[in-house]
Amino acid sequence: MPGVNQEIVLKKPDFIAAWPGVQNVALSAVGFVKDKLKARPLMKMRPGDYFSPSGVAIQKGMVTKPSFPENNFYYWLDPGGERDLVFFISDGQPDFHTYEFANKIIDIAQGFGARSVLTAAAFNSSEMNLTDKPKIWGAATRTGMAQLLAKYEVPLMQKGIIAGMNGLVLGVARERRIPAICLLSEVPRFNVPFNNPRAACLILENMKQLLDFEVDLTQLENLATRVEAELEKATKEAMGKYIQEYTVDYRDFFSEDQN
Repeated sequence: MPGVNQEIVLKKPDFIAAWPGVQNVALSAVGFVKDKLKARPLMKMRPGDYFSPSGVAIQKGMVTKPSFPENNFYYWLDPGGERDLVFFISDGQPDFHTYEFANKIIDIAQGFGARSVLTAAAFNSSEMNLTDKPKIWGAATRTGMAQLLAKYEVPLMQKGIIAGMNGLVLGVARERRIPAICLLSEVPRFNVPFNNPRAACLILENMKQLLDFEVDLTQLENLATRVEAELEKATKEAMGKYIQEYTVDYRDFFSEDQN
């Protein structure tokens, strides 16, 4: 396989994949654990017929060349020798042939010996407030994986849609009878434009249990606290400005002659 480090031998690896999505929950979670575990580059996928640049950047007045999203595999060797990890992280959702792309990803993961697939996602909740603690849900491709979720008290999502590649790759795993799980964190619907490190923390807390690895989440938890404080501050300032600009003094309805 072109670009693959042929010297790497992986032991019973689990496969974790992430693409951009709602509030970048999946990408934030998987990117954080990949960096914390100091996972090493395994191979780089070429964009092929899956991506098409939609614009270019300008730097110091000069137009740059069209760029494609990065699509990279990484690996982590378990010091205990029990089960290694393979990561796939993409900077963008494919524009074309998404089903073929999902199959290609699974082909490569199986080529490395992956025995299970795990993705993450967010789901918008109209009932969740900014300060509420998010809830976790799970979806599985096989009964055994559903039982694993139950073991760690992750409730199964009974109905819904996992959009984009974070969901489609699970469907391909289901077709191939590969054990797979998606962890979904609740996020507030009104907070869509922001990254959500709190939801990413929740994903990783459960991922650690399911895949039996250890990583310190303190840095991400601190970031979540700062983001929440900034959002709360911005919300209060916006509400104060709204009240100031749009609240009408009832006395304005009466002329001085009526007083």
